[in-house]
Amino acid sequence: MVTMYKDAGVSDDNLAKIKTIMEDTQKKMRDLPAEERREKGREMRTAEREAINALLTPEQREKMQNLRPQGMRPQGQGGNRGPRGGGQGNAPAAPAAE
Repeated sequence: MVTMYKDAGVSDDNLAKIKTIMEDTQKKMRDLPAEERREKGREMRTAEREAINALLTPEQREKMQNLRPQGMRPQGQGGNRGPRGGGQGNAPAAPAAE
């Protein structure tokens, strides 16, 4: 992920800050009890995203949106990937039984 920020033209100084923000968030998430990870994890990721975006110029934010794969975009920006697990996704249909 840090590579994408570099591709967006983020300075080495801000890249170091972004890496620290991401590492801190990951550590805090690991320290949460499993039952709290989902709810608090979302809040922590939102705070992480806001802290990182504060370091970026508007042009860098726009580049980042274009660099992110479709499934990694935040909710409300095409990031809804549908229900997890159990689905067939893009798997080809099974041949009909004769």
